[in-house]
Amino acid sequence: MRSTDLRFGSLLDAVVKGVDLTGGDLRDTDMMSCDLEASVLIDTNLRATNFTDSSLRKANLTGSDLEGAELSNTDLAHATLDGVNLSRTQIRRSNLQNISAFGADFSQKDLTGNDFTSADIRNADLNGSELEDIDFKDANLYNADLSSANLQRAKFHRAELVDADFTGSDLRGTTFSSVDIRGIRFDGVDLSGDTKFYGFCSEPTNAQEWNVLAEGYEAVRKAFRQKALDDTHRELYYLQRKARTKEASKNGQWIKYLGNLTSQGLTGYGVRVSYVLIWTVLLLASSTAWYSLVGTTGSWTGGSLFYSVSTLVTSAPHPPKNLVPWVPREFTDIVVLTETYVGTLLIVLLGYVLGNRDTI
Repeated sequence: MRSTDLRFGSLLDAVVKGVDLTGGDLRDTDMMSCDLEASVLIDTNLRATNFTDSSLRKANLTGSDLEGAELSNTDLAHATLDGVNLSRTQIRRSNLQNISAFGADFSQKDLTGNDFTSADIRNADLNGSELEDIDFKDANLYNADLSSANLQRAKFHRAELVDADFTGSDLRGTTFSSVDIRGIRFDGVDLSGDTKFYGFCSEPTNAQEWNVLAEGYEAVRKAFRQKALDDTHRELYYLQRKARTKEASKNGQWIKYLGNLTSQGLTGYGVRVSYVLIWTVLLLASSTAWYSLVGTTGSWTGGSLFYSVSTLVTSAPHPPKNLVPWVPREFTDIVVLTETYVGTLLIVLLGYVLGNRDTI
């Protein structure tokens, strides 16, 4: 059926799976509710064709002309739309999962209700489009233009946003999780307290790529800081420092790497109070358990917990006494000294984190 001429015709409710319509002319054809799964429509003229409620699942539309076509409520999952003309095309509430649409022009369109999960839309133009509540989970948006787009409440989970342009876009309520943002452009974006950014990207494989990722985190962090969204900008500072730690490892800078790793584990790079508190609770609990194990009646003034707390925040209120005979006293002395000095260190680190959080 190559080069078929079906202009102004109708295939309403037809089932024509796997048909080859390469080079055909289907202008203004009514293909509403038509099943064209796995069909080949390469370089086909589909201007003003109505595909509403149709299935183009796994279809190949490479190079086709879809100007003015109606693709609402259409199943395009796994379809190939590389190099298609989407001028004036209506695409709403459609299944675009796993589509390949390299360089597609979706600019200035109302794309509300579409599902872009796992879509490959590298180099796509989405400038000024309506993309509210869109799910871009696992999508490849390499070098995509999302500038001035309305992305309120959109979700980018594990999406590839390398060299993507979000300049001037509306990101209120948008969620970014574990995304690759190497080379991202993030100037003039509109953010809110509901805009979330979390999760580390592990895609880079060498020092240069880790450096670019760290720069991406820093660019996004500055945007959140300018909006006084402190919790998110601290999270991005943590991610940026973690990327720098990976970079140091790849560069063989082992002293810097170990120092960063220690800072990460103890204080979350100086911005996570919870890390210091967790270490404090672990020290207090382990010391209290030891004192309960080796003590007898009258060993500790106020009990083992009180003795442990006093030792941690100041110093031991009195030397250990009346200990069980089967544990060498030296072991308990080491525990007391360790709790005293490590407790003091943790108190200092807590003050450092509390003071550092507002200055980064």
